[in-house]
Amino acid sequence: MKFSYSLLKKLLPKLPAKTKVSEALNMHSFELESIEGDTLDIKLPANRYSDASSHIGIARELSTSLGLAFKVPVKKLVNTPMNRGLFGVRVEEKDLCRRYSGRYFELKKIGISPTWLKSILKSCGIQSINAVVDVMNYAMLVTGQPMHAFDADEVKGKIIVRRAKKGEKITTLDGKHIELNSQVLLIADEKKPLAIAGIKGGKEAGVTAKTRKIIVESANFDPTNIFKTSREIKLQTDASLRFAHDLSPALSEIGMDFATIMLAALGAKLKDSVDVYPKKVSDRLVNFDVASYEKLTGEKTDLKEAKKYFEALGFEPAGKKFRVPAWRTDVSEFEDLAEELTRFLGYGRLKSESPRVAIKPIADDLEFSFGNNVKEFLTRMGLDEVYNPSFYGEKEDNDFKDSFFGASASALELENPIAENRKYLRKNLTAWLLKNAEWNSRFFEKIRIFELGKTFALVGGKTSEKLVLGVLAAGKKDKGGVLEIKGSLSELLRSLGITDFFFEPSGKNLLKLIVNGRDMGFIRQFSSVPGAKQWVAAAAEVDADSLSKMISEEHEYKPLPKYPEVIRDISMVSDRAVSIGDIVEEISLVNEKLIDDVDLVDEYWDEKFGPKQSLTFRIVFRSDEKTLGDEEVNAEVEKIISNLKRKFQIEVR
Repeated sequence: MKFSYSLLKKLLPKLPAKTKVSEALNMHSFELESIEGDTLDIKLPANRYSDASSHIGIARELSTSLGLAFKVPVKKLVNTPMNRGLFGVRVEEKDLCRRYSGRYFELKKIGISPTWLKSILKSCGIQSINAVVDVMNYAMLVTGQPMHAFDADEVKGKIIVRRAKKGEKITTLDGKHIELNSQVLLIADEKKPLAIAGIKGGKEAGVTAKTRKIIVESANFDPTNIFKTSREIKLQTDASLRFAHDLSPALSEIGMDFATIMLAALGAKLKDSVDVYPKKVSDRLVNFDVASYEKLTGEKTDLKEAKKYFEALGFEPAGKKFRVPAWRTDVSEFEDLAEELTRFLGYGRLKSESPRVAIKPIADDLEFSFGNNVKEFLTRMGLDEVYNPSFYGEKEDNDFKDSFFGASASALELENPIAENRKYLRKNLTAWLLKNAEWNSRFFEKIRIFELGKTFALVGGKTSEKLVLGVLAAGKKDKGGVLEIKGSLSELLRSLGITDFFFEPSGKNLLKLIVNGRDMGFIRQFSSVPGAKQWVAAAAEVDADSLSKMISEEHEYKPLPKYPEVIRDISMVSDRAVSIGDIVEEISLVNEKLIDDVDLVDEYWDEKFGPKQSLTFRIVFRSDEKTLGDEEVNAEVEKIISNLKRKFQIEVR
């Protein structure tokens, strides 16, 4: 933001040369980006616009760091004429307009500004218009409060603060024609728009050389609305930049009083005032304790030194507390006061000291380890990992309805999307995976890719998100994608220790993945890939959130076995209704001392099997006491087969 060295010198007559000013600002306050002639370009933090986007604010910072005397050049006016009926104000949007102050003046003439004022405006990048408009801009530069003046004769009836009507238009002071929507806040009279609130004045009530009566506006607007409107209409001004950073409503009165004094010097007479201020902000009392400060920073100080700096910043002592003015929106607690004191004492005074903290054991992040395991396994199987955006457009949301949020879920729309085709948070991964296939079809005959990422939706009025695994197999005339994905997912589940799962047909082009009796995912066949000639694809999505919760990994020390294992495979035919998990459990219970592990190693089903399925289990036998012989192991296998026949009516192949 641009500031005038001449104006700072006017506020601080003993201000040193620009090099000293630069050093003081950089060491204690803000970064000074450049010095060009009379112009200082200062980079303000986002939370300091309320107090520091003014020459008073910068002068106060410099007076504190350089130890210079500073007197605020604004006098609080009392007994001003109020509510005499010369004009009226009605605020319809009190949440968007937090304060609206107006004053009515009469002038004999409007001349041109003196040279010194024009020079200061030019240093700050503002063009001189006429004496009244220049006073409005000068008041903003001095106090930080944006001001505006209307030709009172052009205001028909009351001033109304309202939302624009859809399609309503306004011509700004610089001649631009802008069409408005219902989100834009307007300053209007009873017949027409007068200004875009907090951004730009309109031409119809602009102050000209013929103006003899003016209404001066000093208002405060909601920062979010100003920011959105400025982006929407593609218009940023000095006023919108300040309002978008959340100015304090307390500045309205300060700016208005300063402008009143300046207008009086031009011969203007104050005739009436209105101040609509429904929710007043007040100063804050903040605790400051020297012992707590020394504990926090490790730096020694005393209350006298602290008071010197705080009073220079405008914080008045009140017992053991300090009264922080309402225009310092960034200071609300002890730590804020500690930071203010530390930056003026100098960060260089703080001593480096190694932190003393208790060392805690590393806790496993189960979601992270699960994700790593999934990614490593699929990569080893030859799939490539992709990272896609979390946003997509309306077309993708309409084209791909598959998700794990339920039929009633709706897409989450962004308030400020980066583009129209990125206005929703994605509900599924398939939409982007098919886009990946389209883009890669120019370079490859087929692709095998996966993504592990978050999906989002609005469920029952609340935001919900899920971790989802997406897999895509696509290629030119490549019809084996479904089988490949089914095989990859089966191997993945087994590697994670999940054996009770199967794929169930559901309609013509869809397979459902059932794990432990729960619907956990799907594989869908696509007969074409948009934008990829002769390409077909299969895409799968798995509810990784729910899957990760099913997996319980125990990390414990186990000594290497002393005796060798003996492996036996049992192939069988069973009803498809029989749970694989139940079979595994029944086998394990036959002899828990000798049966070390049970795994499903093959599963097959065909339409000619009807309600039956073919399964092969691998059983690992091992004793901690001796080497097992064939007779002993065969006897256990006979017991297992007998139990399975009795309980599940299996047939051994």
